[in-house]
Amino acid sequence: MVKSDLINQLSVQFPQYYKKDIQVIVDTIFETMQKSLSEGRRVEIRGFGTFNPRMRKSRLSKNPKTGAVMELKARKTVLFKMGRELKKSLAK
Repeated sequence: MVKSDLINQLSVQFPQYYKKDIQVIVDTIFETMQKSLSEGRRVEIRGFGTFNPRMRKSRLSKNPKTGAVMELKARKTVLFKMGRELKKSLAK
C-alpha cells in the first residue's frame, strides 16, 4: 500500500470528507512523525508499533563489486518494533 492507496481507502471509509482534506490530514500526520523522529523523540502508535530513532556506529565494510574496503560513517536510523496486535494479525 502506498500513500495514495491509504488516502483513497480513507475517502471511501469517510465519504463526508473531501479527498483533499484527507490528504492534508495524512500529510500532517507523516510530517509530525518525521519531525519528532528527527528531533530524537520516539513515536508510538498503539496497536501498530513504535518508531525509535538511534545512531549507528561507524564501521568498515567491503564494496561487493570491487572488494575495496571502505568506512561507513556514523548515521541516524529508525528502528521499528511491531505492536502486539499487529504481530497477532500477521501470525494468522
